[in-house]
Parts: sequence; structure tokens; C-alpha cells
Amino acid sequence: MSIFVVPALVALIIKLGVMFVSRTTFMSSPYFGFMVLVFACHNLCEVLVFWEYFHGDKAEYVLRSYYVISLVSLLSIALYISSIVDFIGAPIKRLLVSLVSFVSLFIIFSDSIVAGSRSLGYVFTAVRGEYYGVFQLLSLAFMGLLPFVLYRGYVRAQNHNTQIRCAFMGMALVPHFLSVILVILIMNLGFQVNGAAIFPFATTLFLVIILASENQHKLTDIRRFIPFSHERRTSNEIMDIYSKYARDQQSYREAISEIEKLLVTHKYDKTGRNASSTAELMGMPRSSLYSLFNRLKIKK
Repeated sequence: MSIFVVPALVALIIKLGVMFVSRTTFMSSPYFGFMVLVFACHNLCEVLVFWEYFHGDKAEYVLRSYYVISLVSLLSIALYISSIVDFIGAPIKRLLVSLVSFVSLFIIFSDSIVAGSRSLGYVFTAVRGEYYGVFQLLSLAFMGLLPFVLYRGYVRAQNHNTQIRCAFMGMALVPHFLSVILVILIMNLGFQVNGAAIFPFATTLFLVIILASENQHKLTDIRRFIPFSHERRTSNEIMDIYSKYARDQQSYREAISEIEKLLVTHKYDKTGRNASSTAELMGMPRSSLYSLFNRLKIKK
């Protein structure tokens, strides 16, 4: 058995841990549970391709399963994103499921995409069929579509938690998508590479990040760490006020007044300086908001 099986095996154990934690410590969404299960199966195939027992027809069966689960994993991400945003309807979901099912049947029952298997010494990899490019194009189409959907979901979000979950998802997709693009690029340059040696790390990191966004009791706003964002600016300014107060350079009343002004200004800027939207977001009448503006000397 190849030593390269160790990272894949560790990643599989972590995924099983994520599945256990998500089901026992809090109520995660069904789409999240499905996504973890799919990625665990995907990781299991990665472990099996390093197992020396699988050769010939057995190796080809594992590889065909691996490619099918790869497509289903992208589908599971799309379905999970659909549970975050509100503009992906049932017809689009059915279309995606049908498309993935159709290509998966070609992978399993024909040599059009996976034509066999061959050894690379430490592992075996697929022999590309005549229409292997269909699999790559479909994968790249998913990777191009999903960030766009997340961006639209973030912009159109009606509540704070939806924006945070979109931000978490976007951050989680970066290492996963970069690993997929890297493998596709290397293969199209003519080099032999097996994604099972790379994907376990990326998919594990992906699920761990999403786990944090699923756990509502530990939800943090990662936008505080994004350069030039309103959240980062407000967070830094509040910390500056606290620092001055802690060093006795500012009185209690001054600190409270400045923090209150920052909190109101943050909401005001976030709505594009729309007083009606700001009042609604803060849960107060517009007249009360104008009173705050006057008291805190905020320019309208």
C-alpha cells in the first residue's frame, strides 16, 4: 500500500468527524449533511485508489465511481448554495440533477469519458476517453457558475446571516476550486497526475469552513477580515475607541457616544445612506432615526 494513502485516510477520518459533530452538536441543514456524505464517499474512493489490491477491472470500477462522485460533489455544493440563496428554483435544481445524472451514466456504462485505468507507479489513474473533455467542461461550468450565484446571493440577501453564509461559502470554495483547476491544467499540459493526491486536503478544509457557518452559536462575521469592507473599518474604529478608553485617554461618555455614532453610521452607509432602509434595518421609526442623527451630529 502506498504511503500516499495516509493523507487521504486522515482526511476521511476528519470528514467522518465533521459528519458526527454536525449531527450531534447542532441541527445542520439536510443539504449540508448530504454534502458531507458525498465528500466522505469521494474521499473513500481516494483511499481505495492507493490500495494495491485494486488492479485491472477493479481499479477501473473504482475510478468510474470516483468520477461520478466528483460530479455529484459539485452538484451537492450547488444544492447547498440553493439552500442559502433564494433565487434558485426547483426547475433549475431538476435541470442540474438531470445533467449530472446523464453524464454519470456515460461514465459508468461507456468508455466515452473513462476508457480504462493505468498505473502511475504509486497509484492508478484513468485512461481518458474520446469525450473526457465533457467531464472537464461540466466541472469548469459548475466552478464558474457557483461563485456568481454566491455573489448575487450576497448582494440580494435580505438578512445578515445569509450574507455571512455566502461569505463563508465563497471563502471555502477557493482552495477546493483552485485544486480542481490545477489538476485539469496539469493534465491538459500532458502530465500524468492523480487528483486523489491533492483533493483530500482541499475538500476537508472546505467542509471544516462550512461547518463553522452551519453552527449558529459560533457564527462569526468573516467580513471583519476583508480589506476595505465596511465591517472591517467599523471593527477597527471600535477597537481604537476601546484602546483609548482602556488607556484612560477617553471618558466613558465620550467612548459610548463615539461607538453609538459608529454603529448608526455603519448601518446608514450599508444601505447607501437611505434613511428609510436604515430605520427599518435598525427596527425603529424614521423619526427616531432622525433624532439620533441630530443628537450624534451625523450629516444626512
